[in-house]
Amino acid sequence: MCEISAKEFNRRLKTGEYIYDKRGRLKEQELLPEFKKIISDTPTPIATGTENKKIKGAKKCEWKGIKFDSHLEMYFYIYLTNLEIPFIHQSKYLLQEGFKFNGKSIRPITWTPDFDFGTFIIDTKGHPTQQVQLRIKMFLYKYRIPVYIFKTKKDFNKIHELWKDLHH
Repeated sequence: MCEISAKEFNRRLKTGEYIYDKRGRLKEQELLPEFKKIISDTPTPIATGTENKKIKGAKKCEWKGIKFDSHLEMYFYIYLTNLEIPFIHQSKYLLQEGFKFNGKSIRPITWTPDFDFGTFIIDTKGHPTQQVQLRIKMFLYKYRIPVYIFKTKKDFNKIHELWKDLHH
C-alpha cells in the first residue's frame, strides 16, 4: 500500500472513495495504515505525568492546549477533527438532581462523555469501571441516546458505520 498525505486521506474519507466495499462494509485493512500515518505526523502529546484516577490505566495528556483524560481520547479527537465530523467534546449531562437529606446537601450525579454527536455518544475507555457503567445505564434511562464505548484505536473505524447509518 502506498503512503498518502493527510489531505488525500481526508478527501478519500469524505468521499467514501475507498472506505466501503461493494456491500457497504468498512475496509479496515485500508483505513488503519493511513490513520497510523496521520497519527505519526501528529505532534507528540504532552503527558502531564499524573495518572488519571478516574480511568483505569489512563494518563492525562494535552495537545494544542486541549486537555484529555487519556491518549485514546486525544487520538480520537484528532481523528474526528481530521474527518471534519461535527461533535461536542466533553458535554456534561445531569443524571440525577441534587437534593437535601437530613439537612445535608447531596450533590447531583452528572456524566461527561468524551464525544457527543447529538444522536449518539462515544466514550473512549480502555477499561470501563463499574462507576462508568452505572452512569451509562442512568444516561440511557433518562436520555434514550445510544452510547458506544471505544476501547482501542481499531474501534475508530466504527465511526464511519455510525455516521453513514445516520446520514445516508
